[in-house]
Amino acid sequence: FKRRLGGSFAGLSYQGWYPIIGLSGSLIRNYKENKDTQALDLTLRLPLTIMRGQYTHQISLSTTGGLRSNKHANWFTQTYQGNFSRTAKKSLRDIYCPWGQALRVRYLHTPYGGDRHGQLLDVQTTFYFPGLIKHHAFRLSTTYRYAPDKEIYESCPNSVPIDIADAYTKDIRSVKAAYDLPIYYPDWSLGALLYVKRLRAHAFYNLVYMPQPPEGATKYTNTAGLGLIADIKPFSLPITLAIGVQYLYSMEKGKGTFLLLGPML
Repeated sequence: FKRRLGGSFAGLSYQGWYPIIGLSGSLIRNYKENKDTQALDLTLRLPLTIMRGQYTHQISLSTTGGLRSNKHANWFTQTYQGNFSRTAKKSLRDIYCPWGQALRVRYLHTPYGGDRHGQLLDVQTTFYFPGLIKHHAFRLSTTYRYAPDKEIYESCPNSVPIDIADAYTKDIRSVKAAYDLPIYYPDWSLGALLYVKRLRAHAFYNLVYMPQPPEGATKYTNTAGLGLIADIKPFSLPITLAIGVQYLYSMEKGKGTFLLLGPML
């Protein structure tokens, strides 16, 4: 795997008002073309949570105005996103909820002018199931992405599947199965700097279909992977981040590579 794309992201939000206001910035690096794309986004989000029996229903609608810039072009984007989830209650040691469904729909376009014009449609579904043993988790997800403009596609890094990030195609469909299991609960802390909650293993299989594959690629790509992940809480913050290492193996290429993961929410 040639890691053509990489990047960093930072953001903050103020939840004292309704809608919630968020401001974020990111830097996306194209190593192959030696090109950086900077992004600045302002988001307004309306969340709604409904508790009903053992299930929690969450609905979130948001709109984001953004500015993208690189050495070749500057353009403005407008994004609309809807999230819906229905999840069962989970224990403190569960990695994910034992039962649940989630849907995300995102549409981005460029209505305000600039040097780039295009759109991106991203639809993702995730289904949660209990694993073979208590606290284990099994997930099945499907993804559809359509982005006819390459630079707009690359300026949204979470729309690029990790196992084909060395290629661009405007139409991507994928199915992914993942299994997570806890290994050890160290309950270890370094003062207020770091708390290590859990070590867990992660395994997955990903099938990607590209109707119009780029040069040198096939319509179908099959990838399997194993990972070791640590769930941590830095600086006594009320959030849990995941960091770790993952091994990806491409069945078409017959070779694999190691990747560093995180920190991820």
